[in-house]
Amino acid sequence: MPISRRTFLKASVGGAVGISALGFDLKPAYAAHEHDKVPPAGKYNAGQKLFFWLQSLLGIVFVATGLLLWFPEPFGAGLLSTMRLLHYLATLAGGLLLIVHVYLGTLAYPGTARGMIDGKVTPAWARLHHPRWSGERVEH
Repeated sequence: MPISRRTFLKASVGGAVGISALGFDLKPAYAAHEHDKVPPAGKYNAGQKLFFWLQSLLGIVFVATGLLLWFPEPFGAGLLSTMRLLHYLATLAGGLLLIVHVYLGTLAYPGTARGMIDGKVTPAWARLHHPRWSGERVEH
């Protein structure tokens, strides 16, 4: 069953590993697969939350600048040039984030793609990558 946006939003802003866990000091330990140095993640880890919020922000920029470019008559050339640049940068950033997301979900962390495609992961994978969430699932 697909997850609703409301459920994802609720899970992506709170909890013991919420917005505060998006600190950039987590990157080296996560990238080096040093799981003991990364705080236990709930259903969504800090990287997934960061990806969601960045893509959401870029989507807003993309739509807002796109609307201005679609209806350019009331706006000056300077504003339109700025909007073109922002539109391009939002597209580029979103594309680069998507490439990193696919890499992390396939090559860097094998077994992750299955969870993204059909929403199912093995219990061992869940315990390793999302221990807090795995523990909550077992307790209920």
